[in-house]
Amino acid sequence: MDTTAMEIESSPKKSNTTEATPYRRRFYAGDNVRIVPVIATRHAGSIGKIKAAKYNSRDRITLDKYLVEFEDGFQAWFWSIQLEPNMPLLEM
Repeated sequence: MDTTAMEIESSPKKSNTTEATPYRRRFYAGDNVRIVPVIATRHAGSIGKIKAAKYNSRDRITLDKYLVEFEDGFQAWFWSIQLEPNMPLLEM
């Protein structure tokens, strides 16, 4: 498995990576994500932005890792299953 960090595309239209990506990725560069407490972490509930990814060579989306940057500049790697899209609340 290639463990080098890859810059990831900012939209699903075109791929800038050197690896073929035959399936849709869960997140793209700049996406806002929330950390979910699937695996105990001090960042549970925090919101950050996707900066880079390590894609699983066997195309298992749940085994992709994403580098998340928080507002304070701290960065950490998370498994795909630890992240969910941070959707803004709709105004009523």
